[in-house]
Amino acid sequence: MVAGTAAPVSERDGPYAQDGDLWTCYEHSANGALFASAYFLSASGRVEGVSAEWLPEGDFRDEAIASEEEGLQDSEELTVTLIGYRFQTYTEESAIIDLVGEFVSPGGTANISMRVALKWDRDRWVADPENFGEQGHAVESLDGYSPWRG
Repeated sequence: MVAGTAAPVSERDGPYAQDGDLWTCYEHSANGALFASAYFLSASGRVEGVSAEWLPEGDFRDEAIASEEEGLQDSEELTVTLIGYRFQTYTEESAIIDLVGEFVSPGGTANISMRVALKWDRDRWVADPENFGEQGHAVESLDGYSPWRG
């Protein structure tokens, strides 16, 4: 569990390094990218150090680190269960994956699709925020997605 979300782990696909809830080092493969994207979605804004470890240097990273320092989102208020995914693109150098999560908060439940973009940087997958796309949108069905329940 990472901040209230079941994030996948595998001896083959990763993560190979774990420091508490800060996970890194995923396999250089489509499955590795999928597992890394699920972790990044689960941990963003909810696990200390994710922005520094997963985002490339620049203004976006600096803003995310400052936001983390102001306070992380309380995992008690929001739980996410991953329920589906689809690859938009995958190459050995990058991956864009739409993940659907069942978001449960005191205000209710919604299935939301979030796009996570990753790039291979030296020896690991890192976030590629320039290619994330929209913030997320409600999903009524999993048509077109591969079911995946975490």
